[in-house]
Amino acid sequence: MGKAIRERLTAAISAGLFLFSFSVYLATLAPSLTWRHDGADGGDLIAAACTLGIPHPTGYPLYVILARLFTFLPWGDIAYRVNLMSAFFAAATVPLVYLANLTLLMGRAEGGSDRVASLAASVTAALAFAFSPVFWSQAVIAEVYTLNAFFVALTIYLLAHHVRTGALPLYPLAFFYGLSLGNHLSMLLLLPAALFLVWRGECGRLLKPKTLAIAFACFLVGLSVYLYLPLRAAQHPPINWGDPHTRSGFAWLVSAQLYRQFVFALPWKYVPGRVSAWLSLLAQQFGWWGLFLALIGLWFWGNRGRTFCGFLAIWGAVNSLYAIGYNTTDSYIYLIPAFLVMALWLGKGVHCALVALQEFLGRVVKTASPRLTFFLSACAFLLLPFLSLAANYKALDLSSDRTASEYGTTVLSALPANAIIIADTDPHTFALWYFHYGEGLRPDVAVLNATLWQYDWYREGVGRLYPRLAVSSLGGELKSLIDGNIGKYPIYLTDPNPQIAARYRLFRRGSAYQVMPDRAHDGRGVLTGPFRLSGVLEVTVPFRRDRHFTTGLRCARPVV
Repeated sequence: MGKAIRERLTAAISAGLFLFSFSVYLATLAPSLTWRHDGADGGDLIAAACTLGIPHPTGYPLYVILARLFTFLPWGDIAYRVNLMSAFFAAATVPLVYLANLTLLMGRAEGGSDRVASLAASVTAALAFAFSPVFWSQAVIAEVYTLNAFFVALTIYLLAHHVRTGALPLYPLAFFYGLSLGNHLSMLLLLPAALFLVWRGECGRLLKPKTLAIAFACFLVGLSVYLYLPLRAAQHPPINWGDPHTRSGFAWLVSAQLYRQFVFALPWKYVPGRVSAWLSLLAQQFGWWGLFLALIGLWFWGNRGRTFCGFLAIWGAVNSLYAIGYNTTDSYIYLIPAFLVMALWLGKGVHCALVALQEFLGRVVKTASPRLTFFLSACAFLLLPFLSLAANYKALDLSSDRTASEYGTTVLSALPANAIIIADTDPHTFALWYFHYGEGLRPDVAVLNATLWQYDWYREGVGRLYPRLAVSSLGGELKSLIDGNIGKYPIYLTDPNPQIAARYRLFRRGSAYQVMPDRAHDGRGVLTGPFRLSGVLEVTVPFRRDRHFTTGLRCARPVV
């Protein structure tokens, strides 16, 4: 097989993998805003993209810029278009997994049945990862994790090219690494593995001052996407977390100070449960057959390619430790890079099995049937990912989910003119932000957040955004906001608040609660205490996919 034919075949398979996986993601894509799959942050991200604003820490400048481009697509509502971005980058990740696996498996061999085994193994690994539940779940909602997986796969592919050819694409690696940090800072978890790779392989050449200087310049060019944050924040967009045009605001936002309390904060008594859940998730992604093949691949790779296998193992282990120790219910999503590494090991395991089968058939059978048997065996491995596709399709299909969009439109549409609505939880706040700022629904209404009211930058932003409200002289307590505006505008809450219930009457109005100035109770529609205020959600259970994580925002619940 000539080189040109091999390249065309590789390109055709890559395109086919992209189109097939994208078609599956498209069929299961959420039609609008969704809260499913721990996607409550989607409303904040989409609203920021619509308004070129600043979403919750760490600001995600690259994601916002790319999502803004996707909002210009002519299909569906704005949320659907941003969901489509997740599907696109998820589908683009799949052929990169294939190419990385193929590059590592082929080495310098270019023909024969070994290439057939490499092709079959690489396609199997790519499809197994494409239809793994956690990765698929993020491909159908507006979130940052498929773009992050794209950069993980791209990094591994570029390094695999170095393993095969001996030429390290250092400058593209440096640029894309800086750019990837503009999407999600979890890419910093690559550093321990990268230091190991440099120490074992390219240390001497990389330490040359000129090489390091150019690589660092490429890194800074990619990282310069963070300039978006202060430049855009200075224009005071409606979504402007931290107001990062100031030095202190920029540091607060980019350092994710709001979430530091969760990093490696899981109580020790819950670590065994988290580790057990981690093992269960590994099996769920690829099935027990995939886990077995991945262990085989790890064993053989560890014996023959220790440097790169060690790099992958360190990266996967660091991501796993971070996810296990991060004290939130949705931290399992941080395991996606570890699952990608496992998919590469799975591909190696399939390759080893096919090569062993080929050798066995060559010794035992002396007719033309070994080639047919080998081909059928390769096809059988290719069918295994479709078992995951069939098993997970129904659970991951969001094509008919409209719960979040119905909530946002219903609540805003029902409010009286010039009302103030104070939201308290992430799902409610971000859904209202999306429809109010992104879709332009009810521009006369002021949509505020209860917990962010404690921050000076937030109150200043509200004052600029809604100059009709009495804001400038108010303190950081929520009651001061209501005291300063009650009687002037209708005030509503998305969730009952015990502090407000102690001072005012709360009447249930559809999906919201109206705040009335008189505390006299008439016994009809009045919410009475006691209430219990839950603080920041603390995870004391293993990974759970059926709960939403509130990013530091509080919610009040009646005592039951």
